[in-house]
Amino acid sequence: MSRLDGDLRHKPHLLFTWLADLVRHPAILDAVEDVLGPNLLVWSTSFFIKAAGDPAYVSWHQDATYWGPSEPDVVTAWLAVTDATVDNGAMRMRAGEMSLHHVRMVHGSPPNRSDGRRIGFAIRYVPTRVKQLAGKDDSAMLVDGVDDYHHFAPERPPAFDLAPEARAHHAEAVARAARILYR
Repeated sequence: MSRLDGDLRHKPHLLFTWLADLVRHPAILDAVEDVLGPNLLVWSTSFFIKAAGDPAYVSWHQDATYWGPSEPDVVTAWLAVTDATVDNGAMRMRAGEMSLHHVRMVHGSPPNRSDGRRIGFAIRYVPTRVKQLAGKDDSAMLVDGVDDYHHFAPERPPAFDLAPEARAHHAEAVARAARILYR
């Protein structure tokens, strides 16, 4: 599995230990806590990869329209894996930098007009008090504090990269998320 295709791009923190560690990185959590407070879940993660010269674009939208949170307290930490430039279809960020995006922020992404790939990793955090209104049995991973609400089925990090148990757990979590998103 050398490529991040299909479902591997979604919730990969359930498959790879380094991503399970990354979603708990203190610098990221500190920034998100400043916005959402303590007691945080990672609701989802995704790799966004635009190949060189990719003409595809994403038109203007708000994620809150599709995701179904009970309140608009969802923040995406978008990490630049490669440099993100105007030419490759994104903001101006160097690899390793991060920006925070609110669930109601209007955003889109133009084509990649460069000769290089643009790779970003999005981590979506919610406070434990948030519920999923668009479907049942959604899941998330507690990454900071405590969860006194238990609105989401608990997700767990992998014991090792691509562990068989992790692959089964990931498949279930991705299927649940897809049922909600594509309802």
